[in-house]
Amino acid sequence: MKLFFKILALILGLYSCTTNHFVLIQSDGTARIDTDFDTTLIKRIERSRIITNIDTSNYRTKFTIDNIDSIGQYMPFHKPGFLKFENYGDSISITTGNNEPYKIKQGSCCHLAIRIRTEEPMEAFKANGKKIRRKTSKNYHGIWLSQSISQQMKSKKNIDVVLKKKH
Repeated sequence: MKLFFKILALILGLYSCTTNHFVLIQSDGTARIDTDFDTTLIKRIERSRIITNIDTSNYRTKFTIDNIDSIGQYMPFHKPGFLKFENYGDSISITTGNNEPYKIKQGSCCHLAIRIRTEEPMEAFKANGKKIRRKTSKNYHGIWLSQSISQQMKSKKNIDVVLKKKH
C-alpha cells in the first residue's frame, strides 16, 4: 500500500500541478519529510544545520528536520512560511496563508497536498473545533490536508488544523 501512494504521488507530481508533501512527525520531536524534487530546495537543505539524512533519489527529496517549527521553511515551490507548523509540546498547529503562496510566477504552480502522519496517537481538529477523521495503520496515525491553487491565491479555505496528543 505504501508503494502505491509513492507511485501515485510521483505520477501526480510529474503530470499535474500538485505538490505532494509527506510529513512523519516522530516521537523524538523531529520530522521526516518526503516531498517533490526541487533543485533550489536541495541547495537550501544542504546548507541547513537542522536537516540531516538527505536523499534525493527517485525524483523526490527526503530529509529529517530537527525542528518541527521550521518545516514550512523547507517545502518546495511555495514561499518559506506559507505552510506553517508550530509545535506546542502536546499539540501541533498546521496553517497556510500567512503570506503570499508562491516564489514563482503567479498561477504557474501548484495545488497543495499534505499527508501528515504521527508516531504517537493524535487527534486532529479544524479551527472550529470539529474533529477531522483520520486514517490509521498499524504504526501510524494520519490525515490528508489540501488546498487548491485558487484557494491559496485568494487566501480562502486556508488549512488551519491542530493535532493534539491523545491522553
